[in-house]
Amino acid sequence: FGGGGFAISYALALELSKMQDRCIQRYPGLYGSDDRIQACMTELGVPLTKEPGFHQYDVYGDLLGLLGAHPVAPLVTLHHIDVVQPIFPKMKRSRAL
Repeated sequence: FGGGGFAISYALALELSKMQDRCIQRYPGLYGSDDRIQACMTELGVPLTKEPGFHQYDVYGDLLGLLGAHPVAPLVTLHHIDVVQPIFPKMKRSRAL
């Protein structure tokens, strides 16, 4: 399991550090760090911003179709890139991306 990840500002990280342990205990039914952090952000009044470059789905094999159809936005994360075929000959996956 896993997700596409998330990013937070330094200022938000400082605010979360003051209350995160207590906040997480209030949400025992939530699974995963992204759900828990979002719940704590809501308590702080910080809205969630969707970034189209974060991808939680698993991608296997050839990435060319995904890359060709990806919106004009930064490709921030891909989930499990260790199982995709390299898109440039003689180049490691991480370097090619």
